[in-house]
Amino acid sequence: MKRSTVMQVKLDRLVEDEDPEDVGWYAEWGIRDDSAGTEDSAEDLRELVAGIASDVHRWTHRYDVTLEWVIGGDAPEGSTVEKEIARLGVTLPRNISVK
Repeated sequence: MKRSTVMQVKLDRLVEDEDPEDVGWYAEWGIRDDSAGTEDSAEDLRELVAGIASDVHRWTHRYDVTLEWVIGGDAPEGSTVEKEIARLGVTLPRNISVK
């Protein structure tokens, strides 16, 4: 029987001060309350989320993995980072299982 574990993903939207149109995404993830982790960044949020899911998938042979997303960073003017993620049509996975 597999044990359950929670991977915490800190996802930030970053805007360059010199060029507000230059937007990127940065993420750090690892087992919750563990000091070790992985980080990556990309201009394409969908690509970044797919990379995180792929990396976390390696744990699924030993664990039932739940992802806990912590969203932050630079919000679009008049909106929130969460709304921007939805506008981009990106779904943040909650569970990763063996394929």
